[in-house]
Amino acid sequence: MSRSIALAPALAPLLRLARTGFRPAAPARPRRPAAGAALPVIEETALEREAATHEAQGLFLARQERWDELDTLVRSCDRRRAALPDGQPVAQRLALGAASDVLWTAEAGFDTDERMRRTGCGVAQLEDALAAHPRAPGVALVLVHTHLSLGWAARREAATEPARPEARAALHAHLARAGQILDRFAEAAGDSAAFAAARCLQLPARRPGPEARARAYLDLVARDPANPRHLRDMGRSLLPRRTGTLATLERAAREAAALSEAKLGPAGYFWAHMDALAEDERVFERLDLEWFLAGLDAAAARHGDQHAANTVAAFCALTMAPHHGRARLNPAIAPRRAAVHDRAPGVCRDHLHEIHPLVWAETAAAIGPERPVPPRPRRVAEGTALARAALAAA
Repeated sequence: MSRSIALAPALAPLLRLARTGFRPAAPARPRRPAAGAALPVIEETALEREAATHEAQGLFLARQERWDELDTLVRSCDRRRAALPDGQPVAQRLALGAASDVLWTAEAGFDTDERMRRTGCGVAQLEDALAAHPRAPGVALVLVHTHLSLGWAARREAATEPARPEARAALHAHLARAGQILDRFAEAAGDSAAFAAARCLQLPARRPGPEARARAYLDLVARDPANPRHLRDMGRSLLPRRTGTLATLERAAREAAALSEAKLGPAGYFWAHMDALAEDERVFERLDLEWFLAGLDAAAARHGDQHAANTVAAFCALTMAPHHGRARLNPAIAPRRAAVHDRAPGVCRDHLHEIHPLVWAETAAAIGPERPVPPRPRRVAEGTALARAALAAA
């Protein structure tokens, strides 16, 4: 029987891209219609189109072995701190696009031995590219993300099939190699945010304590203070379930908010807590609620960013709902949850100009019971219904 490694959901678009090629960008999103009219539903967002564009570019340059051009492009995007609407660094999407042939091979339905052989050949080719361009941080970043993606995929496989020691061996080998490359390019990378972000992704392999983990993320935020993605990742990383502590999370959130205040205003404090609260409501215990709500309002109003507005609205309406599918909710925290939930009508009414249904569907899936990922049309329909229900209540 053949087995395949389940790669992270974030890699699904680039794997489809490797199989089907790049599709031209769709027309620009429509403006908000007149008051009272139904908001437009954007089934394919600017986020997806931009991600596909950058991944296609990375894939093309890698297949053509135009490594010097890829290195220049990755470093240019990194210097400009270019990011997708959800904060994903463009340098990272280019690197993952360049690695997508190898990642697709790892995900394909070959038998185990054949899959490992083909993946090993693909990784060897990327190692050869780095050997031929030893001073190219952009090429190094491609190899780092290849090893990180394969390593965490092996970790998931080892968790589901503990009788297969080769999966655990692959996990350690890939993560160790990613760490070696990051260490080797630490000086050449300079103030690179892309390398700092990759180091944060590799942190679990190093098993740092909570304070060291926080310092790594704060270094990343200091390098790229305008990007909420780093704050969100930091909050999740510092939860107790990931060997962090609630006290460390709150201290780091306050420091990160100070580092990002010039770019994000009070929204930095909100972004540092949002995903953490979605996973662990105990974060409310140390939260400065007034600061958090001010940050929530600022995040929803961010430059007319509709991805952010949908994300914040879905968080308030669904994640913070009094009954959202989880078995236990602490009644002592209920008033604080309610204060956040009560922001949903205002966010929907004042800041939503279009519906991004996949944002709503993914928010609902994260807080509900585990189930197989439905087909995209069903997720679009479910997300649209959730958003329209929230708008009707606004």
